[in-house]
Amino acid sequence: YFSVAGGESTIYPEFDKLIYHLMDMGIHKININTSAIKFRPSIQDAISHNCAEVVVSIDAAYDKLYKKIKGTDTFNVVIKNLKKYIEAQILGEQRVIIKMILLNGYNDNKREVLDWFMLCLSLGVKKLALDVDIAWYNQISNNIPKYLTDIILFAKKMADINNIELVLYDRADIIYKTSKID
Repeated sequence: YFSVAGGESTIYPEFDKLIYHLMDMGIHKININTSAIKFRPSIQDAISHNCAEVVVSIDAAYDKLYKKIKGTDTFNVVIKNLKKYIEAQILGEQRVIIKMILLNGYNDNKREVLDWFMLCLSLGVKKLALDVDIAWYNQISNNIPKYLTDIILFAKKMADINNIELVLYDRADIIYKTSKID
C-alpha cells in the first residue's frame, strides 16, 4: 500500500515517474489525493490497471462556490480531468472518489450536499467521501450543531437511496457515530 497525500503532489515533475515506478514494483494499492487541477497520465493509467484509488475533494457542485472555497477558477478543468479518470475505470470498479469537506458558511447545508450528489451521479461516480473541516470541527467539537448532524444523516440516506458507497472521513464519522448513540 502506498499513499500520496499532503499538498498537491501532482505538481512535481517526478510524479508520473513515481507512480509508474510503484506500478512496476507490483504495488497495486496506491491511494492518490489530488485536486485534479493538473491532469496526470500516470493517474489515468494506474486507474485503468486497477492499481490506484484517486480521491478528489471538490467541495462544491458548481463553479462559483468552488471558486469561493478553493480560491481558484478551475472547476471546469477539474470536472474535465475527473471525467478522464472516471472513463479509465475498469467496468464495475470504483477507483475515483469525489470528496466533499463541509465548511462552515459555504457548503454546510442540505441543498449543497444534494447538488454535490447530483453532480457525482451525473458523472457516474458511485463512491463518495464526506468530512467536516478540521478547524471548524475543533471549534464545535464539544457542541456539534444539530443541523450538521442532520446534513451527515441526510448524506448517508442519499447514498443508501442511490446505491452509492459513502465513506465518512474522520470528523464526519465521529459525528455520525455519535448521532447513533443519542
